[in-house]
This record gives sequence, structure tokens and C-alpha cells, in this order.
Amino acid sequence: MHAMNTATVQLNGIDMHYTTEGAGDPLLLLHGGGGCSEDWVYAGRDQFAKQYLLVAPDARGHGRSSNPPRTITHRQCALDTLALLDHLGIQKCKAVGLSMGGNILLHMATIQPSRVDAMVAVSPCIFQNKPAPSCARFP
Repeated sequence: MHAMNTATVQLNGIDMHYTTEGAGDPLLLLHGGGGCSEDWVYAGRDQFAKQYLLVAPDARGHGRSSNPPRTITHRQCALDTLALLDHLGIQKCKAVGLSMGGNILLHMATIQPSRVDAMVAVSPCIFQNKPAPSCARFP
């Protein structure tokens, strides 16, 4: 088993915490809203690490990553994650994103499509600045 490494890097005005583990082609793991990179211990991290170099960041304002502006957009989180990949020298990766992480991944794939070789977006939600129709009937 490969050791997990943790680090923090300054990029885009934040301190971004991330972990790496394993060996092989890079696999980016993006957690859901309110979560952090440690959530992946419950979602296949050990199995993924047998085949891939895992990169699991804490999104801005989540886990051990800072967020001085105190605002979060999925697009900004995508730009942060692309900057992390640049920092790590990763030109292309496969990726899995859960919920908010799925939204971040969709933004990454539209901003720099050549960087995402394959992706799985699990339960992403796009609201387009208005509530979903089913939410309108609830107070």
C-alpha cells in the first residue's frame, strides 16, 4: 500500500489542502458540499489507490482549505482545482466528483476540456440562479 501524503499550497488567493496517494495515472477525487477529501475513505479510496495516483483536494472553504473572500462558486472551485493540477504537473486526469464535486468537475471540463480524460459526475445539480421547480412549492 502506498502512503498518503498531505500538503497545502497557496493558489488563487487561498491555502488549498490536498492529499495524494497511490501510483499510476492520476485520478482526481472531488468531494461534495460540506465535505472534504477525507470523505473518500468511505467511497473507494483504498481500491482506487491500488491502480491510480489519487489527488483529493479540499475545495475552498471546506476541510483544511481556506477561503478569505468567504464566497464560493463552483466555477471558482474548478479554477482552483485546475491550478492545483498545474502545481502538481498533471496535464490530464480521470476524475470523479460527488454532488458539488460533480458540478466542479463539469466546470473543469468546460473550461479546459483537454485536461479531463474521463469523468464520473455523481448527482451534480445545476440551478442556473433560480430554484428548481420542485422547490418552489415548499416554504
